[in-house]
Amino acid sequence: MKTYRDGLLGRLHKLIRERGIDDDTKREMYASYGVTTAADMTDYQLGHLCSRLEGREVGPAPVIRPRQDTDRETRGKKISTILNILARHGIVERKEPLPAVVRFAEVNDFVRRYSRCHKPLSFMTPEELDAFHKVLRAMEARGWKFAGSPASPTTDHNAAPAVVFVTTPNDNPIIN
Repeated sequence: MKTYRDGLLGRLHKLIRERGIDDDTKREMYASYGVTTAADMTDYQLGHLCSRLEGREVGPAPVIRPRQDTDRETRGKKISTILNILARHGIVERKEPLPAVVRFAEVNDFVRRYSRCHKPLSFMTPEELDAFHKVLRAMEARGWKFAGSPASPTTDHNAAPAVVFVTTPNDNPIIN
């Protein structure tokens, strides 16, 4: 069964034959779309090129750039791993049942401070996420504790106030 894409490819090749376009010109046309062959083009790009060859005014060639991170699941797992480490240290608040409460302003302040790329977590590439994960593991190995972490010593703000008198021995009886 012929698909819409097959129809576009057939139409494009027919127009190229009818116009007598040589291989070098064809490569330049494809390069203007950021691809090397017609098979690499999107349906929109194929339609745009066909319209151009038919003489319609369609504007500049749309170049579709590939996504930086095509594997969203892997990237999501890396971010989740980092958030779990941060949760152990009190930066991400864990609640049962899930989901955790993520205060991204605090998380991103922390991430910018300690990552080498100084970007918010959501803007990091997979390589930067891996590097930041290594930084966090190294911090944990050195005994790092984040202030307010359940694992770090906390100050008891409800403790009774204490009064401490400090005196020094002195020969003057009026001061003692």
